[in-house]
Amino acid sequence: FLVGAVLKQASEKWQDFVVAGVSDIDDARSIDLLPSDTHLTLFEREVSKGEHERELRRAVGGLLTDARRLYDLILIDSAPGLSVLTESWLREADFYISPTRPDYISTRGLKFLRQFRERDPDMGFAEPLGVIINMKDAHAPEDAQYEEWLRQDVENYCFRQPILRVSSLQAATRFAPRPRSYWAKYPGQTGASLRELAAELLGRLAMAQ
Repeated sequence: FLVGAVLKQASEKWQDFVVAGVSDIDDARSIDLLPSDTHLTLFEREVSKGEHERELRRAVGGLLTDARRLYDLILIDSAPGLSVLTESWLREADFYISPTRPDYISTRGLKFLRQFRERDPDMGFAEPLGVIINMKDAHAPEDAQYEEWLRQDVENYCFRQPILRVSSLQAATRFAPRPRSYWAKYPGQTGASLRELAAELLGRLAMAQ
């Protein structure tokens, strides 16, 4: 879609690239996916080389405008760091969330993202919804110390529920041929933590809107 809409200036429809029915959980059957692939870095290189940043942001903005009319919630999963495409998403989306590992590099990344958001305010930027402490090792004292440090900074607006590094989450992308229950895929405390996190996210969205 992006190659056609941005580099070839063609009238591509993003709906033609959507994959339906991507959830393998029996009570979550209305999830669609607009997938990406490993060629995205090459695409971004062509955008920068041809100075197509304006066309890229226009394509991203048009996609989100259409999608808002069709979906209750749109989640954009971007790679760590800032690229030309990630910046376009951040400037066109309504909100952003920062999943952050409790370590030094991730905390420095939060500070950089905050500084980047304050640049060029006239260009627009998504509003922060908070920091999700992710991939925490429950048995590592260092992770607990970094979590405490993250929570002490009120600008991080950390979500109450941290997400622990567990095997069920590491294997979550493996699609099961037969639909399974939520609790079969995310058993025990992991499932409870994700439900609590989702409830807090929806609450913050309602307040922000």
